[in-house]
Amino acid sequence: MSDHLKQCAVFIFKSPYNIRLKKFKHTNEELELAKLQSEKEKKKKELE
Repeated sequence: MSDHLKQCAVFIFKSPYNIRLKKFKHTNEELELAKLQSEKEKKKKELE
């Protein structure tokens, strides 16, 4: 395998991984927000 092909393979391998990480991070933040939201609603119901 030539150096150029190796570099391409490494790049192709890394990019989708980085994209997946970003998506995962994004959904993780949404999950955190959803948790906070549901906790707020629980507290409201308890106060009523």
